[in-house]
Amino acid sequence: MWSNLDAATVDDEIDSQTAYFNAIGHNFEWLVYGHDAPKDLVQRLKVRGFECESEEQVVIAEPETIGEHSVPAGVELMALEDPDRVADVVAIQSAVWGRGQYDFLTRWLTKMLLDRPEESIVLVAYADGQPIASAWATLWDHREFAPLFGGSVLPEWRGQGIYRAMVSARVAAAAARGSEVEKCAASDMARPVFSANGVASDKTHNPPCIHKTRAMARNGKSRVSKEGLPVKRLGHLVGYHYLPK
Repeated sequence: MWSNLDAATVDDEIDSQTAYFNAIGHNFEWLVYGHDAPKDLVQRLKVRGFECESEEQVVIAEPETIGEHSVPAGVELMALEDPDRVADVVAIQSAVWGRGQYDFLTRWLTKMLLDRPEESIVLVAYADGQPIASAWATLWDHREFAPLFGGSVLPEWRGQGIYRAMVSARVAAAAARGSEVEKCAASDMARPVFSANGVASDKTHNPPCIHKTRAMARNGKSRVSKEGLPVKRLGHLVGYHYLPK
């Protein structure tokens, strides 16, 4: 991940991106990495109204470094095939993170399972039939490289190896489909799971910075493409993505 910006171009690019997402009425998150220029990029984003969260670090691992880990007794870890169960994934994300609505995430995960099931890994952990954790990974367009997303466990179920089991299961499933490297932006809670397996953090991943569009603030709606996903602008900037409403 990189952004082709410098002190002379960054302010115009930030303004351009915020104007674009305001125009389509959708929130977005700017991912800032430790090697991105200029060095004061996070401060410039904050000045323009971005809300920046706690720092994460990029973790890159080969499948053999993760090993096999199981969920505790009484917990079932299920790889979803039925799109109707996406609601269980979203319920965990909402309970753990509690920010905004999750219509976009629901549409996106459903589309993954329907259109590209062989490139989608969506997991939910259940206890007594109720979802207690969820996570996913994708291999879209880059099967050798599998980013891990969304690993979340309800507070009362943490510390029992469930998150580690979800990492292990996603890595194993991705490797079986041809992935050679896995990537995760690890929080302070997640980083020990990787370091316990001898996986070191790579480049620092500074606070994810969220921009909430004026259109969303006015009416809570977003304008989307016919496929149900936001219209995507192609440009030289990489390192941002759309957020759930």
